[in-house]
Amino acid sequence: MGEDTTMRKIVIQTAAKVSHSLSLVEKLADKNFVTFISQYDIICLYECWVQDDDEIDLYGYERYIFPRSICKGGGIVLFYKTKWINVITVLDNIYDSIIWVKINQYNGNKCTAIAFCYIPPENSVFYDFCDVDLYDCLEESVAHFKDSYNEY
Repeated sequence: MGEDTTMRKIVIQTAAKVSHSLSLVEKLADKNFVTFISQYDIICLYECWVQDDDEIDLYGYERYIFPRSICKGGGIVLFYKTKWINVITVLDNIYDSIIWVKINQYNGNKCTAIAFCYIPPENSVFYDFCDVDLYDCLEESVAHFKDSYNEY
């Protein structure tokens, strides 16, 4: 049989930081956590507390790491199965909170754009460093991608 080219389970969004003492690096050592997330083709994890030099690997997956660049904490990691390497493209990263991903045409399906969004709570230190309304940013980016990429 040939390789399965159906993207059955597309997205999971979850907070990887389940306690104040565990980062994503530590969670990836938890076999139950890895078993759970490995059933998905695309995984976007928030509140990962990742740094540029963290060694973050998930067998069978490619990854993009978006450490919080403006303040400590947070961070987003996007994993996707290696078989989708020619299908998945990151289009944009807005304030390390809104990640736009393009799923290119494959197997007769049209291109799709997905926004993974993490809006920090109102009292987050994020807003001490960034005077921005992320809902407005999301709305503007939806309009941008709608106008710029008609195939979506």
